[in-house]
This record gives sequence, structure tokens and C-alpha cells, in this order.
Amino acid sequence: MEPWVIVLLVAASIIFVFTLFFIPIIIAYRMTFYSNRTKKRDPYKAIEREAFDSVRDKCRENIDLLYSLDAEILSVRSHDGLTLKARFFRGKNDKIYHLMFHGYKSTPYLDFMGGATDLIRRGENVILVDQRAHGDSEGKTICFGAKERRDVHTWIKHTEKLFGEDIKIFLWGVSMGAATVLSSLEFPHSDSVVGVIADCPFSSPLGIITLVANKMGLPRPFVPLLMRPAAVVCGGFRLGKREARRAVMKSKLPILLIHGDADTFVPSYMSDEIYKAAVDAGVDISYHVFPNADHAMSYLSDKERYISLVDGFIAKCLDEK
Repeated sequence: MEPWVIVLLVAASIIFVFTLFFIPIIIAYRMTFYSNRTKKRDPYKAIEREAFDSVRDKCRENIDLLYSLDAEILSVRSHDGLTLKARFFRGKNDKIYHLMFHGYKSTPYLDFMGGATDLIRRGENVILVDQRAHGDSEGKTICFGAKERRDVHTWIKHTEKLFGEDIKIFLWGVSMGAATVLSSLEFPHSDSVVGVIADCPFSSPLGIITLVANKMGLPRPFVPLLMRPAAVVCGGFRLGKREARRAVMKSKLPILLIHGDADTFVPSYMSDEIYKAAVDAGVDISYHVFPNADHAMSYLSDKERYISLVDGFIAKCLDEK
């Protein structure tokens, strides 16, 4: 065979392999993990969905309030060199601080428009974190908690540095943010952290990605074959090794777990899995389901109950410390 023919065959083989393997992986990365930070997430646009019909005006009021309040910009350096940002709403209480982590391709002004506004009105210290690859924080890859869990520890240390190690910190998360704070429990927290509040978390990154991809028409067996290499090759992290349901088993902190039973994005059975894993490991966890509440809408569906549960949990955690 002529040398030039061999060269052509090799080149054709390389192109074929690239087309067959790498292009689908790149597409999977762009669709799932890539975040375009120049595209600002508009919380007002998100509440135009039908699910918000009965509470839209109240949501606008809460979002308007958050935007109107003066906030100090906090900045930290992540373990892998990214500049991460947060907004600090200073309260009258100099001992209790609430670190809040929002969900996938969302904004804290949407996910905490209720809880944060209530805390701020009461004079609490609130830190709304822009997760990596969101808002004003650097990064292009959303890691579904795999790297974000370490960002939680970075923010804890920075909060202690600013306000002292004798403070009390509560970790809050909604959706991916909830999975993030639960995943951070894989490593021991500082003594300043006294409790974790997780609203509608997914139990595993691969689990929720598979579920969503399957709804979009991608057969379930193909999801790991695309997403795992997409995460490693394009995102620089391993998918499926850092799961909330595993991390909670190591928790030394009390956990408040909340989920709506009508969640159409992260099904409530994922919180069931987290709860069972925690209970089996002897972890102090309380789990509350909100009837007919869709994704991240438990607060909006029954505000009085939600606030009562949170206040009771906070009081319990402070009493134990």
C-alpha cells in the first residue's frame, strides 16, 4: 500500500473517531456544564412562569427589596484560582450569619427572594453567594457540587476571617445549592457552622442529569457515556463521585431537609434518598414535605409553615451549641 494511502486512512480514522466521540462530548458539555456569564440571569423573567401566577406580585416585591438594599461586595479566591463574589447584607446581630447558595443557572435574587428578605427584615446577617460560573463569580463550568462543595468551605473560612471564629454560621441551599451544601459535609466543617438548611436538593449529579436528559429524549444508558467524559475532558472534574446522599452520612451537623411533593424538576424521591442515607448513618436530620409545591416553591406554597420550621431549626441548633 502506498504511503500516501496509509496517511489518508489514518487521517480519516482520526476524523471519524473525533466525530464519533469528541463532538458529542463537546455538545454534552456545552448543554449541561457550560455557563455563559455574559448572559445575565433575570429573576423577574423566571417568575413569569405559570407556576408563579398566584404569588407573582409578592415575588416582585421581595426581589425589588433585595435589589434596593445596600450590600457589601465580598470576594474570595477558590481552591482552583477563581475569584468568587457574594453580597453581604449586614444585620444588627453580630453573631449569626447565613451563607446562602443558589441553584443551577439561577441567581440568589430568585432562589432566596423569600428567605433572605425575611432574615434581612429581622436584622440578620445574610451573605448571598454567586456560585462559580454564575453572576459575578468567575468560571465557565458548573460542576453540580463537585467543586462547589469546596467553595462552601472557602466561604466559611472567609466569613470567619471577617467576623471572627466565635460566630454561628448557617448554610442554606436551594436546588443545586442545596446539593452543594450537603456535599460539603463530606469534609468536617469549622466549629462556627451550626446547621444546614437544604431545600429541594438532588441526591446525585449524575442522577438529576440523567433524569433531565431522558426527558429530552436521550436514552438513559447513553447519559453516563457522554456526561462522565464531558465532565472530565471539558470541565476538569469527575461526575458521580461527590453525591449529597453519600456526604450526609458523614455529617456532624443537624440538617433541615425540605422538598415539595409536586417538584417537576428535582423529584422529591431524591430527598427521600438523602434522608434515608442520613438516618441510616445516625445523622440528626429532619425532613419536611410540602404538598403540591413545585420546584423551589415550598416557601411560596406555605410561608407560615416554612418560616416556623426554619425558626424552630435555628433555635434548636443555637441551643445545642
